[in-house]
Amino acid sequence: MKNWFLLFTITVVIAILGNFIFPRNVSDEEEEVLGVTNIDYRNSPFITSVPPRVIEVGDMFNYEVVISDLDTDVSDVGIYLDEGPDWMSLTGNLLYGIPFSQGTYKYVITVSDGVNSSTEVNYLLVE
Repeated sequence: MKNWFLLFTITVVIAILGNFIFPRNVSDEEEEVLGVTNIDYRNSPFITSVPPRVIEVGDMFNYEVVISDLDTDVSDVGIYLDEGPDWMSLTGNLLYGIPFSQGTYKYVITVSDGVNSSTEVNYLLVE
């Protein structure tokens, strides 16, 4: 019994002295374990509005693009018309134009907060 107690006491003393002689920096160990620190998780902006799907030839096409972003003010989110017919234009968040011929027109809108983006592909039927 005395040998066990002596061995236990020596182990505890060595552990305590080891912490004073060789101090550890906990944050350095966390960086090594985690690998990367200060990760910036950001949410992508997205379009919440629903565009018109059908209009008549010669009628004005108006689509107010409404966006949402959970971590960026919507005034800081850019709206871009990536693809569309020649008669379609984007000013601010308003997509507009007047089609003069029948057909199905594809247009692509992208919203970006400078880090993340999302794209919406739409089709407009002009009768």
